[in-house]
This record gives sequence, C-alpha cells and structure tokens, in this order.
Amino acid sequence: MGMPKGLLQLHGRSLLEHHLASTVHLGVPQIVVTGARHAEHAALLAMHNVHLVHNANWHSSWPADSLHLALNALPLSGAGLITPVDTPPVKRPVLVALQRATPPAIACAPDGRAGHPVFLDAANAANVRGRAPPGGLRTLLQSASRIITLDADVVLDFDHPKDWQRFAARS
Repeated sequence: MGMPKGLLQLHGRSLLEHHLASTVHLGVPQIVVTGARHAEHAALLAMHNVHLVHNANWHSSWPADSLHLALNALPLSGAGLITPVDTPPVKRPVLVALQRATPPAIACAPDGRAGHPVFLDAANAANVRGRAPPGGLRTLLQSASRIITLDADVVLDFDHPKDWQRFAARS
C-alpha cells in the first residue's frame, strides 16, 4: 500500500478513526497497536481516549504478535472485540450479533466465510497473553462460534491497493 493502512483516508478521516468511532459506544478500553510511522499514529490519536502500543518489530512480526502486545498492555477482564485495521470498520448489526454470542465468536459473511471482528473473553485472551499462538488467532478460534451476519464486508481486507480502492469508491 505504501503507507500504514490505518492512515488511509476515507471521507476526511483516517481508517483508524473510522474503526474507533464504530466501537467507541461499547464503553470498553480501546487499544491500538502501531508499527510503521508510530509518531503519526500517536499524533492522530492524541485526542482519542485510546491506549497506544508500539510494535517496534512490526517489519518482522505477524498480526498475532500485535494482538499479544495489546493484550499484555491492557489485559481483558471481560469480553473484548479484536479487529485489524486493514478491514472495513465494523457495522452495528455485526457488533450486536457478536455481543449476543458466547465468546469466542467470529463474524462470518452470509456465505459462512469467517472474517472480522472476533469476540474474545478473558480466558481466551489469557491464552494469547502468555505468547502468540502458533498459527495465529486462527488456531485459537478453531472452536469459536461462527456468527453468520448479513454483512459481506466482514471478510474484506485491504492487502492490495485495488481492494481499498473498490471499498473506498462504494463507501
């Protein structure tokens, strides 16, 4: 992409700010793990009530390593929502469906494909706090409840510029 995905702009705000806005009403701590261009993220988030963690090894680590850092920085005492920044911000109906589920739960598209976000409880989070699981979060979620939603966007990610451009054009 040529830049951290959280800094991508959509309707005058960063993708990261859209993610925060979509979940702030939950009233739970929000943790953001940054990698490249940490100072820019920190400046952007200065006016938000978030716990900022820097993954200094971002260039050689995996997403599960960032999750590990986040959960060690601010351990879950209840349930928590996990969402990577390179996905569309979660929509309220998806949040409602996940909150009704018993964690661990994973949002799925109408066709059953697993996506994001993921809903964990304190016990699941404790498994990750010890060390990032081999195979990442996918391994931890093998027995998770699969919550079928009406939102096909839960399986999108922005690994390629064209994916982002298609999403931004229709949003």
